[in-house]
Amino acid sequence: MGSRGALGADTAPPRARQAASSSPCASHASGDAHGTVALLTLLRRVAIGAGVLGVLGVLLALKAHASTLLTLLATQVHSAGAWGVAGYVAAFAAWGVLCLPLSPFELLSGFLFPFRTALAACVLGKVGGAALCFLAGRTVGAGVARRALARHETLRSLGDAVASRPFSTTLLLRFAYLPAALKNYGWSLTPVRLPVFLLACALEAPVYSVPLVLVGARAEGLAQLLSGSTPLGPEAAASMALGIAMLLLWLAVMRRLSQAALRQAGGGRTRTQQL
Repeated sequence: MGSRGALGADTAPPRARQAASSSPCASHASGDAHGTVALLTLLRRVAIGAGVLGVLGVLLALKAHASTLLTLLATQVHSAGAWGVAGYVAAFAAWGVLCLPLSPFELLSGFLFPFRTALAACVLGKVGGAALCFLAGRTVGAGVARRALARHETLRSLGDAVASRPFSTTLLLRFAYLPAALKNYGWSLTPVRLPVFLLACALEAPVYSVPLVLVGARAEGLAQLLSGSTPLGPEAAASMALGIAMLLLWLAVMRRLSQAALRQAGGGRTRTQQL
């Protein structure tokens, strides 16, 4: 028995030594893995930051040379004949995707085309650009939206408010005096379906395009139009007043709906705790 005890004493330490020797290796491997993940995260953030800065630089350059680009576009449209309208609509939509101001295109369309053609080009360009923004935002920003809704109860209440009245809240937003980029990309993170969004866009687009098309039609020349010295007229002031009024109405409606969603969520949690 003494020999078996001695044998047990002899065999146990090697196993313990093996476990002790393997533990630092595992710890070292785990540390390497964490370091690699941290490095990849850092590189990804740097790449995203560099990409964002690059996009902002391009947008600023385009905005700074907007007059030159619009002059070239006007020349090409005149020389392209019937295809010029299609090219104008495509350029209008791309301009909206790049989050650049749309009013210069609306003014220019009134200067280049007859009223009906100009209005149709504005509506198609606006709705087409909004659709592209919506699809891009929903594809790229879906994960961001889910994480934000999971963390913030206020954002969840806003999402529930939009889901409870998808068309009315979308239509009010479209008429609100807000940047088009915010309305297009921002609304893609809500539960609103694409057909509902496009219907609201199609109803809103001609209302705000008509005043600017009329202003563009009154311009005496392209230089006056692009310099911003063309008189806007009462119709432009009326559309701005309408946009501000709709913005205030949209804010009031969203506040009421989000508060109702918060009360409903709180009541649901209370009933669950009671059960």
